[in-house]
Amino acid sequence: MNQLILKKNQLPIKTEDLFKFILVGKEKLRAQQAKIRAIDKVGMAHAAKEAALTDAQDIADILLDAEAKLGEMLAETERKYVGSLEGTNVPKQVKTLPSGITKKDSHYAQELARNKDIIEEVKQQAREEGEIPTRTTVLKAIKKKKSDQLRENDSEPNKGTVFNATNENIDWAKWSWNPVTGCRHGCKYCYARDIANRYYKKEKFEPTFRSYRLKAPFNTQIPSERKNEMGIHNVFVCSMADLFGNWVPQEWIDPILKVVYETPQWNYIFLTKNPERMTDIAWPDNAWVGTTIDVQSRVKRAEKAFKNIKAKVKFVSCEPLSENLDFSDLTVFNWVIIGARSKSTKAPAMQPRAEWVFNLMNQAYESGCKIYCKPNLKALIKEYPF
Repeated sequence: MNQLILKKNQLPIKTEDLFKFILVGKEKLRAQQAKIRAIDKVGMAHAAKEAALTDAQDIADILLDAEAKLGEMLAETERKYVGSLEGTNVPKQVKTLPSGITKKDSHYAQELARNKDIIEEVKQQAREEGEIPTRTTVLKAIKKKKSDQLRENDSEPNKGTVFNATNENIDWAKWSWNPVTGCRHGCKYCYARDIANRYYKKEKFEPTFRSYRLKAPFNTQIPSERKNEMGIHNVFVCSMADLFGNWVPQEWIDPILKVVYETPQWNYIFLTKNPERMTDIAWPDNAWVGTTIDVQSRVKRAEKAFKNIKAKVKFVSCEPLSENLDFSDLTVFNWVIIGARSKSTKAPAMQPRAEWVFNLMNQAYESGCKIYCKPNLKALIKEYPF
């Protein structure tokens, strides 16, 4: 057991070795928990239980540190490209998860890696309360913090607001910022509507300007250990709205753009289904500008609008990719995002057909665009010979 009580900088440096270390540690922890139960059962001295509990807490602490480190490793090595699919220039993507590590294990480990401050809080609280800190306890604390943060930003506008952390559904940005919420497009697959109906009891998904959130870019600080994390400066603006919908007053948009100009340390990502309204804006270099194209009928309109948009990065988000798309001029974009349809209360989850995905990828590569496949996309070839 003493071999498991290590300092953070003594943890194994190879992913496979670290995972084995975690598995051994979990066995040690279970054995120690069984010892504590046995002590309770036979009524041994209080000092014996205290010593056993301290050993269990030490093991649990180092296990949480190890899982957080594993999450950092998996975030860098979980996927890689190896050549191209036969007969195409579409890159072949393969998993690089070490043997024995599941997608769920990977997700949980990466969640711990992003929330080391909460790990330390849980450790301390467990010591004070005579409990053993666990991954489950930390994950519950992370979930509660996100929920409390969302409610605090809405119910106490006089307090200093900060960005909200995103989850794996928006993995190209680490933060979301919603000075405007609500939308009138009426898309059946909209996840934001479900969230708004759950948290905004009064206005629900009706367009609302939350001016107090304009302070968030000035208040949010990047943790020192995350400063070099990919996408840590990326902020998804109005993930809970379409800022450029025809129903949004210009008086709401102007102060948001003013803040964007004033905070060049952040990289703001804008996404709309109404791209014409973006054409007259002088976009700063810290703004990426995109439009959603889920069906063919949006293609021509988007291409026309983006020829007149001046921005450092222009992108198209084909999420959900609901049908096969053919572009006339994809060169007006720099970046193509491809995703499936996630489940909502009004629409089931749906995966696009593989040929739709490969067709879009081929067009993107031929046009010199970078491609970003969302985690919910599972378009793999699984054909039968009959």
